[in-house]
Amino acid sequence: MADTSSAHGYGALYYGLESVAFGTEAAAFSYIEVKNWVDGRNQGYHDNDVVKQGLQQHTSGVVGVKSDSTAELEMYMHGYSTSTPVAAPAALHPDAQLLACALGGAVFGGYDGTGIQAGTTDSNLVLSDASSFEAGQAVLVNGEIGWVAAATTYPDSEELALLHDLRAVPDNSDKVYGAITVFPTDAFDATDSPSLSFKWLGLRTDDVVKHLGCRPNSCSIEGAPKDFLTMKMGFDVSNWSRADTGGNPEPLTYSYPTREQIVGARLLLQENTGAIASMEADCSKFSLNFGLGISPKTDLNASQGVAEYRKTATEVILEVDPIQGIESTTAGWEFNFNAQYQYTAVLQVGTTAGRTISICLPAAELVNFPATADRDGLNAKSLKLRGMAHTRCTGSAGDAYPTNKTCMVAYA
Repeated sequence: MADTSSAHGYGALYYGLESVAFGTEAAAFSYIEVKNWVDGRNQGYHDNDVVKQGLQQHTSGVVGVKSDSTAELEMYMHGYSTSTPVAAPAALHPDAQLLACALGGAVFGGYDGTGIQAGTTDSNLVLSDASSFEAGQAVLVNGEIGWVAAATTYPDSEELALLHDLRAVPDNSDKVYGAITVFPTDAFDATDSPSLSFKWLGLRTDDVVKHLGCRPNSCSIEGAPKDFLTMKMGFDVSNWSRADTGGNPEPLTYSYPTREQIVGARLLLQENTGAIASMEADCSKFSLNFGLGISPKTDLNASQGVAEYRKTATEVILEVDPIQGIESTTAGWEFNFNAQYQYTAVLQVGTTAGRTISICLPAAELVNFPATADRDGLNAKSLKLRGMAHTRCTGSAGDAYPTNKTCMVAYA
């Protein structure tokens, strides 16, 4: 039998939250299903550049620190529950936790089993109890995602005002499901976005590698019809270690829903101002890049010279390619580009509670001229929209809440 124990790319990846201190190995690890894992471990080397006593005399160098290492993962995105929820989500699942560690913040909650009441419209939901919902989060009702602009509760009416229109008005008594909602913040948070440890178990029993003090330096989500939502993340790694035992894992099962194929999805671009109320964009692909920037906090006292990483940038960019529609001097993409109109951009994949994923940019502006492009023989528009600061939501403010953030990602 052929020896495959050293085959590249086979193994299992686990992640853990570094709750004690940055770079201190996580106390517990959880299996995460990934499509690809790139181990970019490195260790510095410095020539001993002293004066030599001969042309062929070389003095042994100095082996340096490990903090110039990197790692990358690519994974399909999953919902958080394999069964229909009967209560609000109570914790982050692995997909959401990793994304929160990149973006900075996360909340979870919301559920009304009694559901929709009389007076509901396509942009305002009347509930029996809206107290578990908050501005900036997503809800799922009758298989459709709505993003909350404001939640009104007792002693006033129990209502959720939405940032955009639903396709249809929900029926009375339709249950309203909450979501895990992840969003960018200005700084990492010890609770929502701690540093990470990763543990890779290869096919050989002596192939165990741990990456410590990991911070995301890039994050993107992309998809196409008939494909699957895919998230890619890159990491700066401050330290790593190897172990000689513990590899060759047994076959593992991921305890979260199977990924949803992108069919029957919705990409809504609804103008916040302008001539066209809303449109269902018929796109062949999309990509969302969070434009992360981090910088190492170098420290003389740090064991590998890096005490932490700090956020330096977040720029949310959504790229789509809708088929060319109306273009005139008073309507269409070119007019709206010149007027710098803003859109609410909403992507929804899936319709089942616990297995639906959605992305929202409440105030997206075109940042490129909407030039005509060839999309398999059809005229399409190549659009790049940036998530802008806004005040469209009314609710609790600050990094702990999704209110008025440039972008939100929900597992509903």
